[in-house]
Amino acid sequence: MGLRLYIFAEIIKRYGGHMWLESEPEQGSTFYFSLREQEQASKFSTEKEPQHD
Repeated sequence: MGLRLYIFAEIIKRYGGHMWLESEPEQGSTFYFSLREQEQASKFSTEKEPQHD
């Protein structure tokens, strides 16, 4: 799990988010992450650009 956790954390960091965990002895750990909301999520939509002849 160590390598997968590192890769996941790097992906989150590259998208401007962050990751943290909470841990209790003998209870385990809970991992959290948050990502920034994209301002123009529709920028990569299926809208077609005008054709220039």
